Amino acid sequence: MNKKKEIVEDKLVNERPPNFRDRDGQLFLVRCFSCGGKGGVENYAFSVATGQCAWCGWKDSKEKK
Repeated sequence: MNKKKEIVEDKLVNERPPNFRDRDGQLFLVRCFSCGGKGGVENYAFSVATGQCAWCGWKDSKEKK
């Protein structure tokens, strides 16, 4: 049985709570739904403010306004 997680390529996959953006448009990635599926995987605390998942490497590609 292959337990490898399938990474979703959708750029908007992480645009839902508990993730949020500050006034400048910076994404705070609390849970990654790209590598964690429906429930998401909790991101490493020090990576939350970077907008990048510590586990699968998904990175917010939206430019700041």
